[in-house]
Amino acid sequence: MRTLALVIGLISLAGTASAQKFAHVNTDSLVNEMSLKDSIQIKLDAKRLEYTNAYQMLADEIQKAETEYNKRAADPTMPPSVLALSRKKVEDLYEQARQFEQQAGTEMQEYEVLVMEPVINKIKKAIEEVAKDKGYTYVINDQVLLVSPPSDDITNLVRKKLGL
Repeated sequence: MRTLALVIGLISLAGTASAQKFAHVNTDSLVNEMSLKDSIQIKLDAKRLEYTNAYQMLADEIQKAETEYNKRAADPTMPPSVLALSRKKVEDLYEQARQFEQQAGTEMQEYEVLVMEPVINKIKKAIEEVAKDKGYTYVINDQVLLVSPPSDDITNLVRKKLGL
């Protein structure tokens, strides 16, 4: 009796497993297409340019301070305290540049997340809708798995749902 119950249970599990439908989607291509369509790349490039321009102003200031320091260092009559002050100014500017790079990198990453979030949400919603409409139990990002069971590529269906 137990064996019969076990066999019936295994058969019902096998039936449930075979009813699951798998699909895969190329989310990277969808993100790229959506970011172009929604002008996100233009926004990101503009923000990067702001940081680049600010850094260039700081680099110009460093160059000016180094030139002044080298001029003073070449003058044998220059008092050591004035030379030390000039060297300290150059060192401080380099530290400011290092801190700026770190802060700008963090801010740029945060900005990218902020502008990409609506795109990611649209793509996720479209994938969920296509999966529901077509009866897929699992949708897998095809860039993540190296080996997977056979499945349908729904990238074009999602692309169509997004109007791309």
